[in-house]
Amino acid sequence: MAPPRFAGLTGRPLALTVSTVATMGFLLFGYDQGVMSGIISDEAFNNMFPATKNDNAYSGAQEETKFRDLLTGGHSQHFRRMMVGVSSQVFQQLSGCNAVIYYLPLLFKQSLGESNEMALILGGVNMIVYAIFATFSWFFIEKIGHRHLFLGGAYVQLIAMIITFACLIPGTKFAAKGAVFGLFLYMAAFGATWLPLPWLYPAEMSPIKTRAKANAVSTCSNWLFNFTVVMITPPMVAGIQWGTYLFFAAWTAVFVPVVYFFYPETAGRSLEEFDIIFAKGYTENMSYVKAAREPPVHGGRDRGQGSGVWVRHGGRLDREGRC
Repeated sequence: MAPPRFAGLTGRPLALTVSTVATMGFLLFGYDQGVMSGIISDEAFNNMFPATKNDNAYSGAQEETKFRDLLTGGHSQHFRRMMVGVSSQVFQQLSGCNAVIYYLPLLFKQSLGESNEMALILGGVNMIVYAIFATFSWFFIEKIGHRHLFLGGAYVQLIAMIITFACLIPGTKFAAKGAVFGLFLYMAAFGATWLPLPWLYPAEMSPIKTRAKANAVSTCSNWLFNFTVVMITPPMVAGIQWGTYLFFAAWTAVFVPVVYFFYPETAGRSLEEFDIIFAKGYTENMSYVKAAREPPVHGGRDRGQGSGVWVRHGGRLDREGRC
């Protein structure tokens, strides 16, 4: 028999709640078939699929890709493309996201002097703000562009960390309220920008040949730096206090110029187009960011695959310039 304080949760209310949640899952039944039906009847899909099918089959039929292939340059720029994706995952962690997510109540207690109950409440409210802003990226991530979101999110996160550590320096209760605002601002900006983008960018950067292994390396780097940040945060908060937030602000300031100079825009581009963009940048000694600004090549249907370039002859596509 359940204790009296839990009895109200174990009868019909609990059964009703569980049934309601389980039933909601069936609302998506058949959704996948509907999506597939919509895709195969879409005009853009029917125009592009014949052109990409043979190319994907060609890439998949090549010999097995080894990790050493990730270190190659040339027209394919495999190493550079992998490192762009890896850096996005590393920078996500060095911005201090998981230091805030994992230890938010602890940060409120040790850095701001809040009670245990108030720290838990503030932590819960901050996570709600985080979840709300994370959903915003669903709607505007392709409209605004990945590069702009990377930069915009980094600027706001930098400002938020500066506000946080600056408000902790006086050591007063009133100033600490500004630090609370800084952490809330940070989580809102991170949820809308740097939360989803590093999980999309590595796959968009890498060609079919190296995509799986390049993504594996970038994901490993994410968890490695996740572990590092989570392990060093408690002793940093205990030792240097507001300096912890200065540390994360400094790292955020470092990767703003990296994003500006080395992250090409991927929004509105097909995955195959980036083979042309990087080959063009390498061949013409052009900035890859600048190469990505040029108009798409025939809507993304003419593509370079590192070992050659697709050129349209009449109604067919041929691979030319294989090297």
